[in-house]
Amino acid sequence: MTTWLTALPTWGLIRFSGIASYLLLFAGVVTGILGSLPQAKGPLKARLYRLHSNTLGIGFLLGLAHGMLLAVDAYMPYSWREVIVPFAAAQDPLWAGLGSLAFYGSLLILLTTDFKALIGGKAWRMIHLLAYPVFAMTLLHGLGSGTDSSSVWMKGCYAVTGLAVVSLTAVRAAIGKGSADGRPAAGGPRNSSSRTAQKPAVIEVEGFAVDR
Repeated sequence: MTTWLTALPTWGLIRFSGIASYLLLFAGVVTGILGSLPQAKGPLKARLYRLHSNTLGIGFLLGLAHGMLLAVDAYMPYSWREVIVPFAAAQDPLWAGLGSLAFYGSLLILLTTDFKALIGGKAWRMIHLLAYPVFAMTLLHGLGSGTDSSSVWMKGCYAVTGLAVVSLTAVRAAIGKGSADGRPAAGGPRNSSSRTAQKPAVIEVEGFAVDR
Protein backbone atom coordinates (compact mmCIF):
# COMPACT_ATOMS: atom_id res chain seq x y z
CA MET A 1 0.00 0.00 0.00
CA THR A 2 2.74 2.45 1.00
CA THR A 3 4.80 1.50 -2.07
CA TRP A 4 1.83 2.23 -4.31
CA LEU A 5 1.28 5.58 -2.62
CA THR A 6 4.91 6.65 -2.93
CA ALA A 7 4.74 5.94 -6.67
CA LEU A 8 2.12 8.68 -7.00
CA PRO A 9 3.08 12.33 -7.64
CA THR A 10 2.66 12.90 -3.92
CA TRP A 11 4.20 16.36 -3.77
CA GLY A 12 1.70 17.75 -6.25
CA LEU A 13 -1.14 15.96 -4.49
CA ILE A 14 -0.01 17.35 -1.14
CA ARG A 15 -0.11 20.89 -2.49
CA PHE A 16 -3.46 20.38 -4.22
CA SER A 17 -5.14 18.74 -1.22
CA GLY A 18 -3.87 21.41 1.15
CA ILE A 19 -5.03 24.36 -0.95
CA ALA A 20 -8.35 22.73 -1.86
CA SER A 21 -9.01 21.84 1.77
CA TYR A 22 -8.38 25.45 2.82
CA LEU A 23 -10.67 26.88 0.14
CA LEU A 24 -13.45 24.46 1.06
CA LEU A 25 -13.03 25.37 4.73
CA PHE A 26 -13.34 29.02 3.72
CA ALA A 27 -16.51 28.24 1.76
CA GLY A 28 -17.90 26.34 4.74
CA VAL A 29 -17.27 29.22 7.13
CA VAL A 30 -18.77 31.78 4.73
CA THR A 31 -21.92 29.76 4.05
CA GLY A 32 -22.25 29.13 7.78
CA ILE A 33 -22.15 32.86 8.53
CA LEU A 34 -24.56 33.67 5.70
CA GLY A 35 -26.93 30.94 6.83
CA SER A 36 -26.99 32.36 10.36
CA LEU A 37 -28.13 35.80 9.18
CA PRO A 38 -31.75 36.71 10.01
CA GLN A 39 -32.37 37.35 6.31
CA ALA A 40 -31.61 33.70 5.47
CA LYS A 41 -34.91 31.87 5.76
CA GLY A 42 -36.72 28.88 4.29
CA PRO A 43 -35.24 27.33 1.12
CA LEU A 44 -32.29 29.75 1.08
CA LYS A 45 -31.27 28.76 4.60
CA ALA A 46 -31.62 25.07 3.70
CA ARG A 47 -29.44 25.48 0.59
CA LEU A 48 -26.80 27.36 2.55
CA TYR A 49 -26.80 24.65 5.20
CA ARG A 50 -26.31 21.93 2.58
CA LEU A 51 -23.43 23.86 1.01
CA HIS A 52 -22.01 24.48 4.47
CA SER A 53 -22.12 20.79 5.39
CA ASN A 54 -20.84 19.51 2.05
CA THR A 55 -17.92 21.92 1.74
CA LEU A 56 -16.80 21.26 5.32
CA GLY A 57 -17.08 17.49 4.92
CA ILE A 58 -15.14 17.36 1.66
CA GLY A 59 -12.62 19.87 2.96
CA PHE A 60 -12.03 17.72 6.04
CA LEU A 61 -11.43 14.62 3.89
CA LEU A 62 -8.95 16.53 1.73
CA GLY A 63 -7.21 17.71 4.90
CA LEU A 64 -6.98 14.09 6.04
CA ALA A 65 -5.50 13.10 2.67
CA HIS A 66 -3.06 16.03 2.95
CA GLY A 67 -1.69 14.72 6.25
CA MET A 68 -1.51 11.10 5.11
CA LEU A 69 0.37 12.03 1.94
CA LEU A 70 2.90 13.99 3.99
CA ALA A 71 3.66 10.80 5.91
CA VAL A 72 4.40 8.76 2.78
CA ASP A 73 6.04 11.41 0.60
CA ALA A 74 9.60 10.49 -0.36
CA TYR A 75 10.76 14.04 -1.17
CA MET A 76 10.17 15.62 2.24
CA PRO A 77 8.87 12.85 4.48
CA TYR A 78 7.17 13.42 7.83
CA SER A 79 6.85 10.58 10.30
CA TRP A 80 3.36 9.60 11.42
CA ARG A 81 4.21 11.02 14.84
CA GLU A 82 5.15 14.37 13.30
CA VAL A 83 1.84 14.44 11.43
CA ILE A 84 -0.35 13.31 14.34
CA VAL A 85 1.28 15.07 17.31
CA PRO A 86 1.05 18.88 17.13
CA PHE A 87 4.41 20.72 17.10
CA ALA A 88 6.41 17.47 16.94
CA ALA A 89 7.69 18.03 13.39
CA ALA A 90 11.42 18.57 12.93
CA GLN A 91 10.79 21.06 10.12
CA ASP A 92 8.51 24.07 10.66
CA PRO A 93 7.14 22.71 13.97
CA LEU A 94 4.98 25.77 14.64
CA TRP A 95 3.28 25.91 11.25
CA ALA A 96 2.93 22.13 11.01
CA GLY A 97 1.53 22.02 14.54
CA LEU A 98 -1.11 24.62 13.69
CA GLY A 99 -2.19 22.41 10.80
CA SER A 100 -2.57 19.41 13.12
CA LEU A 101 -4.57 21.44 15.65
CA ALA A 102 -6.82 22.77 12.89
CA PHE A 103 -7.49 19.20 11.76
CA TYR A 104 -8.48 18.09 15.27
CA GLY A 105 -10.66 21.17 15.68
CA SER A 106 -12.44 20.41 12.41
CA LEU A 107 -12.94 16.81 13.50
CA LEU A 108 -14.54 17.90 16.79
CA ILE A 109 -16.87 20.30 15.00
CA LEU A 110 -17.96 17.70 12.46
CA LEU A 111 -18.49 14.99 15.08
CA THR A 112 -20.79 17.23 17.14
CA THR A 113 -22.72 18.81 14.26
CA ASP A 114 -25.74 16.50 14.53
CA PHE A 115 -25.75 16.17 18.32
CA LYS A 116 -27.05 19.58 19.36
CA ALA A 117 -29.98 18.07 21.25
CA LEU A 118 -27.69 15.63 23.06
CA ILE A 119 -24.96 18.02 24.23
CA GLY A 120 -27.15 21.10 24.62
CA GLY A 121 -27.37 24.29 22.60
CA LYS A 122 -24.83 26.24 24.68
CA ALA A 123 -22.12 23.57 24.50
CA TRP A 124 -22.85 23.02 20.80
CA ARG A 125 -22.42 26.72 20.04
CA MET A 126 -19.20 26.93 22.04
CA ILE A 127 -17.76 23.97 20.12
CA HIS A 128 -18.81 25.43 16.79
CA LEU A 129 -17.22 28.76 17.63
CA LEU A 130 -13.97 26.83 17.18
CA ALA A 131 -14.61 27.40 13.47
CA TYR A 132 -12.88 30.75 13.75
CA PRO A 133 -9.59 29.60 15.34
CA VAL A 134 -9.64 26.55 13.05
CA PHE A 135 -9.86 28.81 10.01
CA ALA A 136 -7.15 31.12 11.36
CA MET A 137 -4.81 28.21 12.15
CA THR A 138 -5.35 26.72 8.70
CA LEU A 139 -4.56 30.06 7.08
CA LEU A 140 -1.38 30.48 9.16
CA HIS A 141 -0.39 26.86 8.47
CA GLY A 142 -0.63 27.48 4.75
CA LEU A 143 1.21 30.79 4.91
CA GLY A 144 4.01 29.39 7.05
CA SER A 145 4.63 26.01 5.49
CA GLY A 146 2.93 26.01 2.08
CA THR A 147 5.21 25.62 -0.93
CA ASP A 148 3.12 28.09 -2.94
CA SER A 149 2.75 30.67 -0.17
CA SER A 150 5.54 32.85 -1.56
CA SER A 151 3.68 33.29 -4.86
CA VAL A 152 1.67 36.45 -5.44
CA TRP A 153 -1.52 34.58 -6.32
CA MET A 154 -1.44 32.51 -3.13
CA LYS A 155 -0.71 35.52 -0.94
CA GLY A 156 -3.63 37.26 -2.62
CA CYS A 157 -5.83 34.24 -2.01
CA TYR A 158 -5.03 34.21 1.71
CA ALA A 159 -5.53 37.98 1.97
CA VAL A 160 -8.91 37.97 0.21
CA THR A 161 -10.30 34.96 2.05
CA GLY A 162 -9.05 36.13 5.43
CA LEU A 163 -10.48 39.62 4.94
CA ALA A 164 -13.79 38.17 3.75
CA VAL A 165 -14.21 36.06 6.90
CA VAL A 166 -13.27 38.97 9.18
CA SER A 167 -15.68 41.32 7.37
CA LEU A 168 -18.60 38.87 7.38
CA THR A 169 -18.01 38.08 11.05
CA ALA A 170 -18.08 41.79 11.89
CA VAL A 171 -21.33 42.24 9.96
CA ARG A 172 -22.90 39.22 11.66
CA ALA A 173 -21.81 40.44 15.09
CA ALA A 174 -23.23 43.91 14.40
CA ILE A 175 -26.56 42.44 13.32
CA GLY A 176 -26.64 40.22 16.39
CA LYS A 177 -25.85 43.13 18.68
CA GLY A 178 -28.56 45.23 17.08
CA SER A 179 -31.09 42.46 17.65
CA ALA A 180 -29.95 41.99 21.24
CA ASP A 181 -30.33 45.72 21.93
CA GLY A 182 -33.92 45.58 20.73
CA ARG A 183 -33.44 47.96 17.83
CA PRO A 184 -36.37 47.91 15.39
CA ALA A 185 -35.89 47.33 11.70
CA ALA A 186 -35.36 50.37 9.52
CA GLY A 187 -38.59 52.35 9.30
CA GLY A 188 -40.25 50.33 12.05
CA PRO A 189 -41.77 51.77 15.22
CA ARG A 190 -39.75 51.97 18.41
CA ASN A 191 -41.71 51.10 21.52
CA SER A 192 -41.23 49.38 24.84
CA SER A 193 -43.03 46.20 23.80
CA SER A 194 -40.46 45.56 21.08
CA ARG A 195 -37.81 45.22 23.79
CA THR A 196 -39.78 42.86 25.97
CA ALA A 197 -40.53 40.65 23.00
CA GLN A 198 -36.84 40.13 22.29
CA LYS A 199 -35.10 36.89 23.12
CA PRO A 200 -32.26 36.96 25.68
CA ALA A 201 -29.28 38.98 24.48
CA VAL A 202 -27.18 36.32 22.83
CA ILE A 203 -24.97 37.34 19.93
CA GLU A 204 -24.35 34.40 17.61
CA VAL A 205 -21.53 34.85 15.14
CA GLU A 206 -20.45 31.25 14.69
CA GLY A 207 -19.46 30.37 11.15
CA PHE A 208 -20.24 26.68 11.48
CA ALA A 209 -23.32 27.09 13.66
CA VAL A 210 -26.31 27.13 11.37
CA ASP A 211 -29.55 26.05 13.02
CA ARG A 212 -31.74 23.88 10.90
